[in-house]
Amino acid sequence: MARALPEERPSSDKLVALLVNSTATYLLAYLIVHVIVQGAEILVAYQYRIHSIWNLSRLDFLIPDPDWRRSAVILTYSVGQTICMLLGIISFLLLQRLNEGRGLGKVFAAWLCLHGFNQFFGAMASDNFLHEGFWYSPRWLFWHSNIPVIGLGFLFANICLLIGYRLSMPFLKTCESRSLLRMQNRGLLIMTLIFGPWVFGTALIELLKFPGITWLERSHQLSMLLLLIPLAIGVRFQMHDTMSVRPRPTTIAWRMVMLTLVVMLLFRGIFQTGRRFDPVGWPEHRIGF
Repeated sequence: MARALPEERPSSDKLVALLVNSTATYLLAYLIVHVIVQGAEILVAYQYRIHSIWNLSRLDFLIPDPDWRRSAVILTYSVGQTICMLLGIISFLLLQRLNEGRGLGKVFAAWLCLHGFNQFFGAMASDNFLHEGFWYSPRWLFWHSNIPVIGLGFLFANICLLIGYRLSMPFLKTCESRSLLRMQNRGLLIMTLIFGPWVFGTALIELLKFPGITWLERSHQLSMLLLLIPLAIGVRFQMHDTMSVRPRPTTIAWRMVMLTLVVMLLFRGIFQTGRRFDPVGWPEHRIGF
Protein backbone atom coordinates (compact mmCIF):
# COMPACT_ATOMS: atom_id res chain seq x y z
CA MET A 1 0.00 0.00 0.00
CA ALA A 2 1.49 3.34 -1.05
CA ARG A 3 2.29 5.80 1.69
CA ALA A 4 0.94 9.35 1.47
CA LEU A 5 3.58 11.99 1.13
CA PRO A 6 4.10 13.97 4.36
CA GLU A 7 2.50 17.40 4.32
CA GLU A 8 5.14 20.00 3.59
CA ARG A 9 4.47 23.46 4.99
CA PRO A 10 6.56 26.45 3.84
CA SER A 11 8.76 27.99 6.51
CA SER A 12 7.85 31.37 7.99
CA ASP A 13 11.07 32.86 6.54
CA LYS A 14 10.03 31.80 3.05
CA LEU A 15 6.53 33.25 3.49
CA VAL A 16 7.91 36.57 4.74
CA ALA A 17 10.36 36.80 1.84
CA LEU A 18 7.62 36.04 -0.71
CA LEU A 19 5.29 38.59 0.91
CA VAL A 20 7.94 41.33 0.94
CA ASN A 21 8.97 40.67 -2.67
CA SER A 22 5.40 40.58 -3.94
CA THR A 23 4.47 43.74 -2.01
CA ALA A 24 7.48 45.58 -3.46
CA THR A 25 6.52 44.61 -7.01
CA TYR A 26 2.87 45.50 -6.28
CA LEU A 27 3.88 49.01 -5.19
CA LEU A 28 6.32 49.59 -8.05
CA ALA A 29 3.75 48.50 -10.64
CA TYR A 30 1.09 50.68 -8.99
CA LEU A 31 3.26 53.79 -9.04
CA ILE A 32 4.14 53.27 -12.70
CA VAL A 33 0.48 52.95 -13.68
CA HIS A 34 -0.53 55.87 -11.44
CA VAL A 35 2.08 58.16 -13.01
CA ILE A 36 0.98 57.11 -16.50
CA VAL A 37 -2.65 58.03 -15.80
CA GLN A 38 -1.95 61.36 -14.16
CA GLY A 39 0.87 62.24 -16.54
CA ALA A 40 -1.41 61.62 -19.53
CA GLU A 41 -4.12 63.82 -18.00
CA ILE A 42 -1.62 66.63 -17.47
CA LEU A 43 -0.29 66.27 -21.03
CA VAL A 44 -3.75 66.37 -22.64
CA ALA A 45 -4.79 69.33 -20.50
CA TYR A 46 -1.56 71.07 -21.49
CA GLN A 47 -2.47 70.63 -25.16
CA TYR A 48 -5.76 72.39 -24.44
CA ARG A 49 -3.84 75.22 -22.75
CA ILE A 50 -5.24 74.36 -19.32
CA HIS A 51 -3.07 75.21 -16.33
CA SER A 52 -2.78 72.38 -13.82
CA ILE A 53 -1.15 71.31 -10.57
CA TRP A 54 0.01 67.72 -10.02
CA ASN A 55 -0.37 66.78 -6.35
CA LEU A 56 0.37 63.50 -4.60
CA SER A 57 -3.10 62.04 -5.13
CA ARG A 58 -5.02 64.46 -7.32
CA LEU A 59 -4.76 66.90 -10.19
CA ASP A 60 -6.05 70.45 -9.93
CA PHE A 61 -7.11 71.95 -13.25
CA LEU A 62 -7.15 75.74 -13.01
CA ILE A 63 -10.18 76.33 -15.19
CA PRO A 64 -13.81 77.16 -14.28
CA ASP A 65 -16.20 74.26 -14.86
CA PRO A 66 -18.30 76.09 -17.49
CA ASP A 67 -15.20 76.74 -19.61
CA TRP A 68 -14.30 73.10 -20.20
CA ARG A 69 -14.49 72.02 -23.82
CA ARG A 70 -16.33 68.76 -24.37
CA SER A 71 -13.45 67.20 -26.29
CA ALA A 72 -11.02 68.28 -23.56
CA VAL A 73 -13.03 66.47 -20.87
CA ILE A 74 -13.44 63.29 -22.92
CA LEU A 75 -9.75 63.06 -23.82
CA THR A 76 -8.26 64.30 -20.53
CA TYR A 77 -10.07 61.64 -18.51
CA SER A 78 -9.64 58.73 -20.90
CA VAL A 79 -6.23 58.80 -22.62
CA GLY A 80 -4.27 57.67 -19.55
CA GLN A 81 -6.73 54.90 -18.73
CA THR A 82 -6.63 53.66 -22.32
CA ILE A 83 -2.82 53.56 -22.23
CA CYS A 84 -3.03 51.52 -19.02
CA MET A 85 -5.44 49.06 -20.64
CA LEU A 86 -2.96 48.57 -23.48
CA LEU A 87 -0.19 48.19 -20.90
CA GLY A 88 -2.26 45.48 -19.22
CA ILE A 89 -2.54 43.56 -22.50
CA ILE A 90 1.19 43.89 -23.20
CA SER A 91 2.03 42.81 -19.63
CA PHE A 92 -0.25 39.77 -19.98
CA LEU A 93 1.53 38.69 -23.16
CA LEU A 94 4.88 39.30 -21.47
CA LEU A 95 3.76 37.27 -18.47
CA GLN A 96 2.93 34.31 -20.72
CA ARG A 97 6.47 34.42 -22.03
CA LEU A 98 8.26 35.07 -18.72
CA ASN A 99 6.46 32.23 -16.95
CA GLU A 100 8.78 29.81 -18.71
CA GLY A 101 11.71 31.40 -16.89
CA ARG A 102 12.53 32.33 -13.34
CA GLY A 103 12.80 35.43 -11.19
CA LEU A 104 10.73 38.41 -10.06
CA GLY A 105 10.21 39.68 -13.59
CA LYS A 106 7.10 37.55 -14.03
CA VAL A 107 5.70 38.67 -10.66
CA PHE A 108 6.20 42.29 -11.70
CA ALA A 109 4.52 41.60 -15.07
CA ALA A 110 1.55 40.02 -13.27
CA TRP A 111 1.01 43.03 -11.00
CA LEU A 112 1.55 45.46 -13.88
CA CYS A 113 -1.12 43.57 -15.82
CA LEU A 114 -3.56 43.69 -12.90
CA HIS A 115 -2.97 47.39 -12.17
CA GLY A 116 -3.24 48.27 -15.84
CA PHE A 117 -6.61 46.55 -16.23
CA ASN A 118 -7.81 47.96 -12.91
CA GLN A 119 -7.10 51.53 -14.02
CA PHE A 120 -9.34 50.98 -17.05
CA PHE A 121 -12.07 48.47 -16.19
CA GLY A 122 -12.00 48.74 -12.39
CA ALA A 123 -11.78 52.54 -12.40
CA MET A 124 -14.89 52.86 -14.58
CA ALA A 125 -16.82 50.62 -12.17
CA SER A 126 -15.73 52.52 -9.05
CA ASP A 127 -15.84 56.05 -10.53
CA ASN A 128 -19.54 55.54 -11.29
CA PHE A 129 -20.21 55.76 -7.55
CA LEU A 130 -18.17 58.92 -6.99
CA HIS A 131 -18.96 60.67 -10.30
CA GLU A 132 -15.30 61.57 -10.71
CA GLY A 133 -12.24 60.52 -12.68
CA PHE A 134 -12.72 58.18 -15.65
CA TRP A 135 -16.51 58.61 -15.26
CA TYR A 136 -16.30 62.11 -16.75
CA SER A 137 -15.25 60.81 -20.18
CA PRO A 138 -18.29 58.65 -21.07
CA ARG A 139 -20.58 61.01 -19.16
CA TRP A 140 -19.60 63.89 -21.46
CA LEU A 141 -19.60 61.58 -24.46
CA PHE A 142 -23.19 60.48 -23.72
CA TRP A 143 -24.15 63.87 -22.32
CA HIS A 144 -27.91 63.36 -22.81
CA SER A 145 -28.20 60.48 -20.32
CA ASN A 146 -26.33 58.79 -17.48
CA ILE A 147 -27.80 55.36 -18.29
CA PRO A 148 -25.05 54.37 -20.82
CA VAL A 149 -22.39 55.25 -18.23
CA ILE A 150 -24.03 53.12 -15.54
CA GLY A 151 -24.29 50.25 -18.01
CA LEU A 152 -20.64 50.67 -18.93
CA GLY A 153 -19.64 50.55 -15.26
CA PHE A 154 -21.63 47.34 -14.74
CA LEU A 155 -20.14 45.79 -17.89
CA PHE A 156 -16.57 46.73 -16.91
CA ALA A 157 -17.07 45.32 -13.39
CA ASN A 158 -18.02 41.96 -14.91
CA ILE A 159 -15.06 42.13 -17.29
CA CYS A 160 -12.82 42.55 -14.23
CA LEU A 161 -14.22 39.32 -12.78
CA LEU A 162 -13.51 37.46 -16.01
CA ILE A 163 -9.99 38.87 -16.34
CA GLY A 164 -9.16 38.01 -12.73
CA TYR A 165 -10.22 34.39 -13.19
CA ARG A 166 -8.45 34.15 -16.56
CA LEU A 167 -5.20 35.28 -14.90
CA SER A 168 -5.31 32.56 -12.25
CA MET A 169 -3.11 30.05 -14.05
CA PRO A 170 -0.51 32.58 -15.31
CA PHE A 171 -0.38 34.04 -11.79
CA LEU A 172 -0.03 30.59 -10.24
CA LYS A 173 3.00 29.97 -12.45
CA THR A 174 4.77 33.01 -10.98
CA CYS A 175 5.19 31.04 -7.75
CA GLU A 176 8.45 29.09 -7.61
CA SER A 177 7.79 27.31 -4.30
CA ARG A 178 6.75 23.68 -4.70
CA SER A 179 5.50 23.46 -1.12
CA LEU A 180 3.32 26.57 -1.52
CA LEU A 181 1.85 25.24 -4.77
CA ARG A 182 0.53 22.09 -3.08
CA MET A 183 -3.27 22.10 -2.84
CA GLN A 184 -3.23 21.95 0.95
CA ASN A 185 -1.09 25.12 1.02
CA ARG A 186 -3.03 27.13 -1.57
CA GLY A 187 -4.67 29.19 1.19
CA LEU A 188 -1.23 30.33 2.33
CA LEU A 189 -0.28 31.10 -1.27
CA ILE A 190 -3.37 33.27 -1.73
CA MET A 191 -2.79 35.21 1.49
CA THR A 192 0.96 35.61 0.85
CA LEU A 193 1.01 36.43 -2.85
CA ILE A 194 -2.41 37.98 -3.55
CA PHE A 195 -4.22 39.54 -0.58
CA GLY A 196 -1.12 40.19 1.53
CA PRO A 197 0.49 42.49 -1.06
CA TRP A 198 -2.86 44.22 -1.60
CA VAL A 199 -3.33 44.90 2.14
CA PHE A 200 0.23 46.05 2.83
CA GLY A 201 0.51 47.83 -0.54
CA THR A 202 -2.70 49.78 0.13
CA ALA A 203 -1.48 50.73 3.61
CA LEU A 204 1.88 51.93 2.25
CA ILE A 205 0.17 53.96 -0.49
CA GLU A 206 -1.94 55.64 2.22
CA LEU A 207 1.25 56.40 4.13
CA LEU A 208 3.06 57.63 1.02
CA LYS A 209 0.29 60.12 0.22
CA PHE A 210 -0.69 61.08 3.76
CA PRO A 211 -2.57 63.30 4.46
CA GLY A 212 -3.73 64.13 0.93
CA ILE A 213 -4.96 60.82 -0.52
CA THR A 214 -8.35 61.17 -2.22
CA TRP A 215 -11.43 58.96 -1.99
CA LEU A 216 -11.14 58.50 -5.74
CA GLU A 217 -7.77 56.81 -5.33
CA ARG A 218 -9.06 54.77 -2.39
CA SER A 219 -11.93 53.56 -4.56
CA HIS A 220 -9.40 52.31 -7.12
CA GLN A 221 -7.69 50.32 -4.38
CA LEU A 222 -11.06 48.72 -3.58
CA SER A 223 -11.90 48.07 -7.24
CA MET A 224 -8.73 45.97 -7.38
CA LEU A 225 -10.71 43.35 -5.46
CA LEU A 226 -12.89 42.84 -8.54
CA LEU A 227 -9.77 41.29 -10.07
CA LEU A 228 -8.17 39.73 -7.00
CA ILE A 229 -11.17 37.80 -5.63
CA PRO A 230 -11.81 35.76 -8.83
CA LEU A 231 -8.03 35.45 -9.21
CA ALA A 232 -7.83 33.91 -5.73
CA ILE A 233 -10.74 31.56 -6.47
CA GLY A 234 -9.05 30.38 -9.66
CA VAL A 235 -5.68 29.95 -7.93
CA ARG A 236 -7.29 27.94 -5.12
CA PHE A 237 -8.70 25.28 -7.43
CA GLN A 238 -6.41 25.29 -10.49
CA MET A 239 -4.50 22.05 -10.96
CA HIS A 240 -0.77 22.57 -11.49
CA ASP A 241 2.07 20.09 -11.79
CA THR A 242 4.37 21.07 -8.94
CA MET A 243 7.10 18.73 -10.21
CA SER A 244 7.52 20.98 -13.27
CA VAL A 245 8.54 23.83 -10.98
CA ARG A 246 12.27 24.31 -10.57
CA PRO A 247 12.66 25.24 -6.89
CA ARG A 248 15.10 27.94 -5.86
CA PRO A 249 16.08 29.44 -2.50
CA THR A 250 13.55 32.11 -1.51
CA THR A 251 15.11 35.24 -0.08
CA ILE A 252 14.13 38.88 0.09
CA ALA A 253 14.99 40.63 -3.18
CA TRP A 254 16.68 43.64 -1.61
CA ARG A 255 17.39 45.28 -4.96
CA MET A 256 13.70 45.30 -5.80
CA VAL A 257 12.83 46.53 -2.31
CA MET A 258 15.38 49.35 -2.49
CA LEU A 259 14.28 50.32 -6.02
CA THR A 260 10.67 50.55 -4.84
CA LEU A 261 11.64 52.64 -1.80
CA VAL A 262 13.70 55.02 -3.97
CA VAL A 263 10.81 55.44 -6.42
CA MET A 264 8.41 56.11 -3.52
CA LEU A 265 10.72 58.71 -1.99
CA LEU A 266 11.24 60.41 -5.36
CA PHE A 267 7.49 60.49 -5.95
CA ARG A 268 6.89 62.00 -2.52
CA GLY A 269 9.66 64.54 -2.91
CA ILE A 270 8.56 65.70 -6.38
CA PHE A 271 4.82 66.00 -5.79
CA GLN A 272 4.54 66.70 -2.05
CA THR A 273 4.04 70.45 -2.51
CA GLY A 274 2.39 70.17 -5.94
CA ARG A 275 4.04 70.55 -9.33
CA ARG A 276 2.50 73.27 -11.49
CA PHE A 277 2.27 73.02 -15.29
CA ASP A 278 1.65 76.25 -17.20
CA PRO A 279 1.32 76.17 -21.00
CA VAL A 280 4.03 78.38 -22.48
CA GLY A 281 2.71 81.55 -24.10
CA TRP A 282 -0.81 81.09 -22.79
CA PRO A 283 -1.33 82.96 -19.52
CA GLU A 284 -4.99 81.83 -19.40
CA HIS A 285 -6.85 78.74 -20.60
CA ARG A 286 -8.26 78.80 -24.08
CA ILE A 287 -12.03 78.83 -24.22
CA GLY A 288 -13.96 77.33 -27.09
CA PHE A 289 -16.16 74.44 -28.19
